[in-house]
Amino acid sequence: MLKINQTGRSMIEMLGVLAIIGVLTVGSFGIVGKARQQYQISQALSETSNLIASARKMSCDYESAYGSYTNMLYQSREYPDGVVPEVSDGKAESFTITSDIKLKIEAGDDNTFIATLSNIPEDACVALASADWGNRRFNGYIGATVGGKSSNKDNIMDPSDAADGCDATSGKEPELVLTYSACVRGGE
Repeated sequence: MLKINQTGRSMIEMLGVLAIIGVLTVGSFGIVGKARQQYQISQALSETSNLIASARKMSCDYESAYGSYTNMLYQSREYPDGVVPEVSDGKAESFTITSDIKLKIEAGDDNTFIATLSNIPEDACVALASADWGNRRFNGYIGATVGGKSSNKDNIMDPSDAADGCDATSGKEPELVLTYSACVRGGE
């Protein structure tokens, strides 16, 4: 009698291996999604900070002929790579930063400028609103407001207030408003 020696895996063993691979794949989607989300928030913080720093640097030379700080930054090409200006009739109206967040910087009252972020995913809104935008003495940061909630006396918004202000379930898209002092000559 001829004996055949078979090697390989049975169908049940292969199904077990496929099941394990499937579980690992599904688990990795959550990890990758969270990492991507954190990267986008970090990128939005970085791009917003860079645009505000440029506006602050140029604020002593701001002229109302530009129409807005956004257009001044656009005209002088003082915005980071990857940030896309939204231009109409040769003037920039806003910048699109990470995750399609819109940023507009305009002159405020009493030697201030206002950076308004809109089209912000809720998680990014909370992270941006409750971020430590720095010491007022050194970078001119005055405070943040979103959905009727404002930063505290230390210029930091409590994360629970930020979550309430950024809550999009009210049907109204949250807008985060950051206020900075504008031109300060000398000493700073």
